[in-house]
Amino acid sequence: MAGARLPVAVLGGGAYAARLVEVIAGAAGLPALDLRLHARDRDRLAVIAAHAAARLRAAGADHELRACAGLDEAVDGAAAVVLLIRIGGLAARAHDEGFPGRFNQVGDEGVGLGGMANAWRTVPALEHIAARIAARAPAARVLNLMAPLGVTTRLLVERGLSAVGLCELPVVTLSRWRANAAQASAARADAAPLAYAGLNHLGFFWCPEMGPLDHPVLRSAIELGEVPVGLAHRVGAAPLHYFVDVFEADAARRIGRRRQPGRAAELAALRDQLVQRFRAAPGAAAEALARRPTPWFDLALVPALAAALGGPVYRGPLDVPGGGALAEAPAPVVIELMGELDAGGARLDPVPERPAPVRELLGRLARADDLLYAAAVRRDRAILADALAELPLPLDQPTRAAALDAICFAVPGEEAR
Repeated sequence: MAGARLPVAVLGGGAYAARLVEVIAGAAGLPALDLRLHARDRDRLAVIAAHAAARLRAAGADHELRACAGLDEAVDGAAAVVLLIRIGGLAARAHDEGFPGRFNQVGDEGVGLGGMANAWRTVPALEHIAARIAARAPAARVLNLMAPLGVTTRLLVERGLSAVGLCELPVVTLSRWRANAAQASAARADAAPLAYAGLNHLGFFWCPEMGPLDHPVLRSAIELGEVPVGLAHRVGAAPLHYFVDVFEADAARRIGRRRQPGRAAELAALRDQLVQRFRAAPGAAAEALARRPTPWFDLALVPALAAALGGPVYRGPLDVPGGGALAEAPAPVVIELMGELDAGGARLDPVPERPAPVRELLGRLARADDLLYAAAVRRDRAILADALAELPLPLDQPTRAAALDAICFAVPGEEAR
């Protein structure tokens, strides 16, 4: 029976790989799987895998699971590979969240200064991982959730892998805005259709038929305090909160949005608590898992995995090289559009014309991403400086030079995934 199971490698994810396994256990549309968990910290991996395997058995799921100490063992012959790796572990996330504050900027591991540091650190390690997948599982479908998602997905694709980046944020965001709009008005909140386009975590919703202040759902984003009214009026659209927090920080503060570094430390403490719980009672319910919701598993990763393995078509945001789908973005840059994924691959929806300010912003962000990718692959600080200069951040030349040193800083400590 085991020979009939499809091998799926799950690389990284820490203690939350156990949560992913629980979602897989309850998912419809999946064939029987041979799940292989891999991470650098072997002792922690063994504890997580033992707990996850016990949860599978308790759920009566027709999947098997094992820990794989070696990367090659995990990916060998895999039908699908799931990438949840964070190079440098939570120490790296803490660096990415923290150092931008020295330059009066907001830190994040996926966008802005922190995202650049993550890309610079991650690309060399991902080169090795991509090479091993290509050697041991060249036909695998690679489902990528590694930040920064645009740079990492592009590398995987350019190394010949069938890869797609996944993110649930646009769907979750729009659902929240629609629910608020429906409560505020008896009129149908989705009467005028909305369009979406962007880069990962830097996408924009707009209505081709009316302005953002007239559309009930986009107005709801303003009412919820997620989008400054002046920004929505200026660009003719409502961006995801990452754009607001990182690139419109002053406006974000005026509407009460203020990020504080420290989430990495919270997650490290939670991880250690979970691992202790798994070790003491493998297979028992761990209530602490709920302290970090993981909607990307339920709404994106597991449905996309089922679709890639021949199950129902997945519909949602997809991150793939644009190839001209957005004229303002260089063709190789990974963009995020709505689309469909099945066993045959990804298909992006056509995109209506963007408001001119959105086109300008997306063009600038895409050029920065293109330069960041080239810099990280070539290890070229001069190109990295050009990427930093392209970002819509209020940094003068001396500040950019100091920020560049912080971006290239080698994070000490663990390199666990």
